[in-house]
Amino acid sequence: MMKKAARFILTFVFVAAMTCLAAGAAGEVYVSENGNDGNGGTSIADSVATLSRAYALLGDDGGTIYASGTVAMDSNATNGSTKVFAEPAHSGKIRITAADTNTPAVLKFETATHWYLSGETQIDNLQIS
Repeated sequence: MMKKAARFILTFVFVAAMTCLAAGAAGEVYVSENGNDGNGGTSIADSVATLSRAYALLGDDGGTIYASGTVAMDSNATNGSTKVFAEPAHSGKIRITAADTNTPAVLKFETATHWYLSGETQIDNLQIS
């Protein structure tokens, strides 16, 4: 009887762990002005600092980037002598929105003077500075 209970518990824990991994892969990344690009981006407390890092964590399948505070849109490429932010290629839809629905986040263009999108991207509840 104990063996069946132990097997049931082990199976339950395995299924729960796989569900958590699948949920993380579903594509939610957090970016904030207080973030650190060494973080995993799984919550505001664990947020990354740059949009480039958020895109890297999100990957090709798309998902949602939740922004908090003022997030700098630093250049990650050039077009001739012009510094630009070039969105990484992606096949899935990407949504960039504020982490707090009552407080819009700010996307601040710092060194990038142009922003190039490379796929379906929805931007909402954000201010552009």
